[in-house]
Amino acid sequence: MGDVVIQNNERFVEEATDIVEALCNLTYLICEEADHPGKVRHFASMSEERLSSMTRLLNSSFNTMH
Repeated sequence: MGDVVIQNNERFVEEATDIVEALCNLTYLICEEADHPGKVRHFASMSEERLSSMTRLLNSSFNTMH
């Protein structure tokens, strides 16, 4: 049982780290492309998708705890 919890925690951290890294990169791109509204909208949309992924990950983690 303990190994499963550790694997789940490692997977959670890896997935959360990937999402946060993507959000950081998208924020950078939004700042770099501030003069190109179409690109900014595209990057903002991608950011919303990543935030939705983080919400699903957190909800899933919370549900497995209870």
